[in-house]
Amino acid sequence: MGLGGIYDPSEDDKRFVGVYNHPGSGSSNPSYGGNQDWFGIVNKDSDDQYICTSGCGLISFSDVYSYLFVGAQKYDFSDYYDFVRNNLTLYGTAATPFGVFYGSMCQALEALCDETGLDIDVYPHSINTNNPDLDLEAIVYMLRRLRPVIMSLCIDDDYALNYYEFSTSVTSSGKTLGDSNCGFILTSDAASQHYYTVTGVIFDDIADEAYLRVSNGGREQYIIFSEYIELVRDHRLLSQGPLTGTNYSSLMFRGWDFGNIIIVIT
Repeated sequence: MGLGGIYDPSEDDKRFVGVYNHPGSGSSNPSYGGNQDWFGIVNKDSDDQYICTSGCGLISFSDVYSYLFVGAQKYDFSDYYDFVRNNLTLYGTAATPFGVFYGSMCQALEALCDETGLDIDVYPHSINTNNPDLDLEAIVYMLRRLRPVIMSLCIDDDYALNYYEFSTSVTSSGKTLGDSNCGFILTSDAASQHYYTVTGVIFDDIADEAYLRVSNGGREQYIIFSEYIELVRDHRLLSQGPLTGTNYSSLMFRGWDFGNIIIVIT
């Protein structure tokens, strides 16, 4: 199920934000959400370079902002470019050298709710690796209420998350869906410190697995929920040592772990 109800994964989703006439060749036309890399191609100034290198959170925020308050808008790239740049100005000093973080996103979304009179609560929710079904239930709850889900993975480069694309004919190297020949093919994309936007869920009762449809880099892709949870759990174990002056890695990993979240919009 996805935004707006049940969907066919073999068909391109038309119910999310898209961008026409964007630079680069990695996304469809229109794209499936925004892509921070476009701003590096344009590269008019330091703000474009900032968005390219540290703007994944800003892109997710902009797409959710558009979906909630404007609708599943289809932008020309010039308009989307201005929209994202204006959102960067909205954050001001909250746009840190490392990107826009979840606390600032929640505050900005709540401010937009107040301005438009929407009675919506927004808050970050830390991933619960001991009971991940609760996280999955929260994601499904939001999608049913037409709320895209901003999700993040905050771990180091050795724990990169795989992204998949749906295929109607999966080879032996892919992951089939149930007992059919359709399923998911591994892409060359992977991320370790990254925000993306969840727009749908496919449940595979045979494999006892959930696949999250995401807008990632302007593309309609999937992550395997159990792989995400396993990465967060394994990385979390690295932060359980004593916080001493000589155990820098434990301190660093513990700080990163606060970024493994979903933004709940109720």
